[in-house]
Amino acid sequence: MAIEMPAVGTAPSLSVAAEMVGEAPSTVMHRRQGRKSKNEEASQRQKMTAEEEELVVERCHFHCQLGFPLTIWIFREIATAIVWKRNPHEALGQRWEKGFWQ
Repeated sequence: MAIEMPAVGTAPSLSVAAEMVGEAPSTVMHRRQGRKSKNEEASQRQKMTAEEEELVVERCHFHCQLGFPLTIWIFREIATAIVWKRNPHEALGQRWEKGFWQ
């Protein structure tokens, strides 16, 4: 939003626009040059898409509703099966489940 403000005439400069939206001027300038946020960069490195992660959570809830809470091993098997449907040669990392528990 701050990038568009000087072009529209809402702010006289990019620095002023950055202050108006509460961002650091360097952040706005970097985004204008095409740099991505940390979250965008991290999402590109993930093995599972957001839809696949949601599917894992849904399957876990289903098992819990049946009265069979999952162990970490079954949890890993569910996630691996979902990833293998997309790419049979891809494996999950050693610490992939850390993101689910945060």
